[in-house]
Amino acid sequence: MSYCGHIKTPPPTVTAVGALPAGLTLTEAGVLSGTPTEAGTSPVTFTASNGIGTPATLDVSLTVTAAPEPPSTGSLGNFGS
Repeated sequence: MSYCGHIKTPPPTVTAVGALPAGLTLTEAGVLSGTPTEAGTSPVTFTASNGIGTPATLDVSLTVTAAPEPPSTGSLGNFGS
């Protein structure tokens, strides 16, 4: 007797414990997206679980730095003339 088939496992659900930086979101599929709105460091533990076996965890420290100041604008005067 032989058996041939595919075993499908459910996709993992990803969660975060700890506060994500302001402006960022995490989907259940594990996609981290958005635009951070404040500088700072956020310790977060991500967990991925599909209900089979032991969930996978990852401890991270997300660091957001302030955006650089834009260059000042002004007149170039008679540049090139």
